[in-house]
Amino acid sequence: MGSRNIGSGEWFDLGAQNVSGADVISALSEFQRALADWRRRSRSRSGIGESDFLALQLLLEGELTHRAVSPKDLKERLGISSAATTMLVDRLVGSGHVRREQHPTDRRALILRPTSLALEPYPALAALNHLFSDQAESMSTEEAAAASSLLLRLASAVNSLDLPAVQMGNGQTS
Repeated sequence: MGSRNIGSGEWFDLGAQNVSGADVISALSEFQRALADWRRRSRSRSGIGESDFLALQLLLEGELTHRAVSPKDLKERLGISSAATTMLVDRLVGSGHVRREQHPTDRRALILRPTSLALEPYPALAALNHLFSDQAESMSTEEAAAASSLLLRLASAVNSLDLPAVQMGNGQTS
């Protein structure tokens, strides 16, 4: 599968070929590289920082999938501190790209919603989210089940992976 030309129709139509798990991992790696390249190009065109860009992408994804996104979700998904999350949210709210709302079932919690302004300067984010949605909707039930199963198993395995402590040059571990 790795020798196929991505731009050719044969890349997507595997027909009766035997596709192995290694082929799937190779395709996933290709997707990750393409997405990273797309993000780099889009951020460079929009002139915004990576955290802002990723936060808006997560919020737009939440809108498409009807999932509430909280500041805590951003903190965890972006791997940033609480203080950095507060600054990020304040910056996006201040620029009019995001609004804070009460959580529908927990009055103590807040959720974040992108505004229509979030799409104006960053149409690439909306285009990417619509592309994902369109591609997902075009999958057969069997394809969706197989893809979901693999991705959820990978996520679970990665989340449970125990990383060894890294030894720093000064004898301390991180």
